[in-house]
Amino acid sequence: MAPFTEPGNLDVTPNGAFVYVASVAAEISVIDTATNTATAAGSGITAFSLAITPDGAFVYATEAAGTTVRVISTASNTVVATIPFPDGPLGVAITPNGASAYVTSFTGVSVIDTATNTVSATVPLGDLGTTVSITPDGAFAWVSLGTTSTVAVVATATNTVAATIVTGGTPIGIAFVVMTPPAPTSKDQWKNGGWQTFTNPTFKSQGECIKYVNQLP
Repeated sequence: MAPFTEPGNLDVTPNGAFVYVASVAAEISVIDTATNTATAAGSGITAFSLAITPDGAFVYATEAAGTTVRVISTASNTVVATIPFPDGPLGVAITPNGASAYVTSFTGVSVIDTATNTVSATVPLGDLGTTVSITPDGAFAWVSLGTTSTVAVVATATNTVAATIVTGGTPIGIAFVVMTPPAPTSKDQWKNGGWQTFTNPTFKSQGECIKYVNQLP
């Protein structure tokens, strides 16, 4: 794999075929996961951070040390939209339904409507918003605030601050763990619709769950 120039944030396409890598000093790179080879995206831009839409069609990239967010088509690896962002875009995350991109800045976090590629809302946080992550259900955007040792929780339904959490240190990244219910081990667990709660494995009916438990050693 070719060396990178100051690689930063990265994201993987939903089909796992490509990894897009941001760089503040060079063009965005694309890694083909089948061959583990990297090429320039062809977009001609540097980026502080990037995020890929759930359908894999577009990359939203915050311009490194700039004032725009660029939208890159993954089909052509070219810029198809440029969104003015005068507050200095930093981190970016996209809601699970693909409708909104949340972008942090030097003053807080703003929301881009991905249907129109315009800023639809801004949430002042009074601090440098470094990174942002969206909860798996899309209900909240968690923003790490770079100088006040806090994390702000923004409700995506209203784009208002729902909570502020003191973390200490200088928070710069956020990730969520999705807990998967363990597989059933006894007959009591399939009762009262319990068979519907399992995801690893899943069951089409209570009878299928009973059959699974009965074959356990």
